Amino acid sequence: MQKLTTSALLTAMFSFNASATGLYLTELNATDVALAGAGWAARANDATTAFNNPAGMTRLDTAQYEAAVLPIYISQGFSANSNNMTEGTTTNADVWLPSASFFYVRPIDDKWSFGLSMAGYFGLGLEYDDDWIGRYYNTKSILQTVGIQPSVGYKVNDNWSVGFGVILGYTIFEQTVAVKNITPNIGDAELELKDEDTSIQFSLGVLYEFSERTRIGLQYLSEAELNMKDVTDLKDAGPILTNILEQNGLNDISYDFEFTLPQGVSISLFHQIDERWNILANATWQEWSEFGQLGLFVDTEDNINVDIDKNFNDTHGASIGVQYQLNGQWMLNSGIGYHSSMVDTKYRTPDLPMTESYRFGFGGVKTLSESSTLKLSAEVLWFGDFEIERNRGPVSGQFHADYEDISMTFLALSYAKTF
Repeated sequence: MQKLTTSALLTAMFSFNASATGLYLTELNATDVALAGAGWAARANDATTAFNNPAGMTRLDTAQYEAAVLPIYISQGFSANSNNMTEGTTTNADVWLPSASFFYVRPIDDKWSFGLSMAGYFGLGLEYDDDWIGRYYNTKSILQTVGIQPSVGYKVNDNWSVGFGVILGYTIFEQTVAVKNITPNIGDAELELKDEDTSIQFSLGVLYEFSERTRIGLQYLSEAELNMKDVTDLKDAGPILTNILEQNGLNDISYDFEFTLPQGVSISLFHQIDERWNILANATWQEWSEFGQLGLFVDTEDNINVDIDKNFNDTHGASIGVQYQLNGQWMLNSGIGYHSSMVDTKYRTPDLPMTESYRFGFGGVKTLSESSTLKLSAEVLWFGDFEIERNRGPVSGQFHADYEDISMTFLALSYAKTF
């Protein structure tokens, strides 16, 4: 019993995924929300290019800023399959998450431009009821990164521009999971892992202008290493479990997680068809297979030092969008997009309930004056229906559930001003 409990606790601690619903977000401002990310690195017609592609800052001949608020609604319904071996609720894990961003660009001379941007560009979170059917796999997952990026752009000639930015990232990590108590008639214990870390990523941008109407842009985002350290916090452990932990020196376990924010590449197109219509496109690649490689060190009497492969895939995506100048005051934006899944069906877990996704966005830009605009938009990121089936034996039990109508809704309001 002692060996079984020791093994069970370590499994509960470190077998669940340390990633939450990790995503690089293109929904950082109202225009990109409406266009589903189309033209990400080529649009380069407002201050948001300071983050999307610093090379595009050379196209702006006056100083300007843009501020945005972007609330996010996550809708996640599920129902337990008849093969599920754990009793509990199946309450939907719906949640609102706040988000905001800021972008600033200032030309230095006819060649150089400076930019500063701040955005929550990576990660999301999930939170379930304490007694839900998958509580022995996960009850809460948060992995969020906020970055501040100073950047510079340089205009090589009339066609070529290049840019460089340094993203100073701050990441918070929190994950909880329920642990079965051995003592009869006592509820579950709760294990919490929690830490924060800083990171540095580099953003390299290139912009080529064929003409005033057509341009392509490329952004490369480097990878970054994150290291999370903490002492495990096990709450509400019963007397038998507590005694076994103390005998084996497991009541205060130090752990060390190492993982990588993946590198990625985006290539984009902007083309003005006529005085009313613009067409935009974007293609991306992201190295999520590297993110799935976890280094784990557990400080016990025997010390555990292992590499964990979560079997993630590199991903690719594409989007296309249009802009229509309705009149002198309003421009309408719309876009659709697709992104492949970072995890195959057999490796999908309750704390990573996702598959391939589709984006549908729409919005408008209203000119308030010669120097200010207001932007409104909404986007649905649709994952749809899928199934998750996992079995970790007597520790976590068998989890088998059908996820239904999984989606994220982004709302965005931006205010932009030139001066």
